Amino acid sequence: MDATADPIPDPVDEELAHLLAHSVVQQRLADFEHRLTTGELDLVSHDEVRRHLGLPVDTPEPPTPAR
Repeated sequence: MDATADPIPDPVDEELAHLLAHSVVQQRLADFEHRLTTGELDLVSHDEVRRHLGLPVDTPEPPTPAR
């Protein structure tokens, strides 16, 4: 492949860009970010979800960022 060839557009990237352009999606993302930063969301660890689903817990949990 020629190094100067144009990259092939990824349809998933294009679909995501169209989705993120919608004002409703932008508002919901902003609301989620606000709720996350203010501590209004109850976060659940991956290990807790795996235990709830009856899946093995075999990987260490990454550290939770401080709020």
